[in-house]
Amino acid sequence: MAVRNTSITLTKVSNTSVDNAQQLCAYETVSLGFSHWCSLFTYEEWKGFEYCLDIAFAGGYGFVSNWKGYPFARRRPTPRPHRRRRAKG
Repeated sequence: MAVRNTSITLTKVSNTSVDNAQQLCAYETVSLGFSHWCSLFTYEEWKGFEYCLDIAFAGGYGFVSNWKGYPFARRRPTPRPHRRRRAKG
């Protein structure tokens, strides 16, 4: 994957490095108020990053996950045993 900017061009960058750079942008923006890492990516690349985070959170913590924190999401009614009625008499 190639990352383009007006000042630098990197040609051999792993997907993990790109993901880490985008996470570093978010971290520095919150902690410092700005980050130079943010300018490395286009709007479409940021949309892809956002989509990957959405999928990760939905799969890890959403209703499609197997996480035990949402027992009400997978809860099925349990059948009750039938009670015999007493005959009147």
